[in-house]
Amino acid sequence: MGTKEHLFFKHRGHGEHGGFFYRGFHGFTRMQSSIQSLPRIAQMNTMAVGLISVWLSGARPSPILQMREPADLLHRFADDQDLDLLAEWNHQLIRDEGHRNPMTGSELKKRMEGWLTGEYKAVLFSLANKVVAYALYRETADELYLRQLFVSRDRRREGIGRAAMKILMVQVWPKKRLTVEILCKNTAAIEFYRSLGFQDYGLAMEIMPGSKT
Repeated sequence: MGTKEHLFFKHRGHGEHGGFFYRGFHGFTRMQSSIQSLPRIAQMNTMAVGLISVWLSGARPSPILQMREPADLLHRFADDQDLDLLAEWNHQLIRDEGHRNPMTGSELKKRMEGWLTGEYKAVLFSLANKVVAYALYRETADELYLRQLFVSRDRRREGIGRAAMKILMVQVWPKKRLTVEILCKNTAAIEFYRSLGFQDYGLAMEIMPGSKT
């Protein structure tokens, strides 16, 4: 796993890595072959959980940089007044992607508050004065880690997720290595990020307590 190993395990169990519940894109190859191997892994009494890590390097331009975002999609950084909304959407994200995280809404709000006063930042995206999406990320000296990207359930399939990613990459983030982690079963999100130019990097695996070995 190399230098990426700490990202696989530091947050596991608290979740929602990569988190974007999106439908409608096609054409992943190497990632797909990794997913197809999971039943064989399970037959060996190892439970593959996880986290497929993908990353975007500066070696080639991302397809997302070629697209035009809606002129009226606005963005701003979140503050304390946004905690209730972020916690509720985080809860929806957990359910949408099938994560095991059992945290309640109040627990997620407390966690989000800790993140935003610590090493994470959240960006809210709005159309017609209504917030429609958010992104949660962490920046280090070497890279940007996108932990969550969520589009409101009633505004999906409108290109908002792609437009939000372009705004982040062009207007918000410095040019660094960009990583995101995705549950193996969240194939829609895998397709989405691959369509933006992300490349496969690693696969986290686990054995649950009580599993036969």
